[in-house]
Amino acid sequence: MSEVLTQSSVPTTRRSLGDWIWFALMAGGWVTFLGLLLFSEPRLRELHETIRDLPLLIEGLVWLVFFPFVLAVTVWESSWDTWLRVLAVCSFAVGWSVMFYPWPRRRRSAVSSRLGSEHG
Repeated sequence: MSEVLTQSSVPTTRRSLGDWIWFALMAGGWVTFLGLLLFSEPRLRELHETIRDLPLLIEGLVWLVFFPFVLAVTVWESSWDTWLRVLAVCSFAVGWSVMFYPWPRRRRSAVSSRLGSEHG
């Protein structure tokens, strides 16, 4: 006999506090970016110039650590049309926020664990 597991019958586990902290940092970064964009756009330009003027190794590390935000600042300071810059930055903000949202994890059931070990 085979068991059919529906999505509602698959048990889930809650995410850790660390997952929520990472999400809060990501959301806070986007709120800060939006605040700078709305109330102090010249600061974004200064930030972009400061990052661009760093030594190459340091600039690479900044890009690595703060990638979505540095990408957004760089796109915003580009010569693209305004509508395209808004679309790109909004896409980055939504995309990275969704990726960092601590969605519940699916717990593997005993049946799926047994099936996985039989095939592997």
